[in-house]
Amino acid sequence: MTNEQNSGISRRAFLGLGATAAAVAGLAGCAPQTPVESAAGGETLSQTGGMPMADNGASAGPDTQGLHSWEIAPEPIPADEITATEDTDVLVIGAGLGGCCATLAALEEGAKVITIDKNSEQAIARGVHIAGFHTKVQADLVKQGLLEEPDYVHVVRRWINWA
Repeated sequence: MTNEQNSGISRRAFLGLGATAAAVAGLAGCAPQTPVESAAGGETLSQTGGMPMADNGASAGPDTQGLHSWEIAPEPIPADEITATEDTDVLVIGAGLGGCCATLAALEEGAKVITIDKNSEQAIARGVHIAGFHTKVQADLVKQGLLEEPDYVHVVRRWINWA
């Protein structure tokens, strides 16, 4: 007589029961909860999609005003602190792969393009491939004659074709 016959349950059945019990326990968290009053107004959190609402109707975010940081307009820059203004047809925010592709596409259509990024050096990371444009290391290698100045338009075109 085997152990399986003695206990009356196989290992496979035991593991199946354990997985079923775990799934049922996980579903318990999906059950409707008792409505909770929000801090702003008399709505319940279930009426507002689970997010407390700010006084102006925007969903509450991480700051104390109940707004996300991008919902709050920055203070205007005083006119005497503006050193230059630029005119452009297209402004691309972010110089990642998407921003570089958008910049290249707009340039190829003849638009005057300005691309800005929060990083001090232009860099792209895509999966396991990382590249940098106009970095200090590249500039030093070009000065030493160890690297030719790359054709960045060609590099971005190859990324677009590869993607």
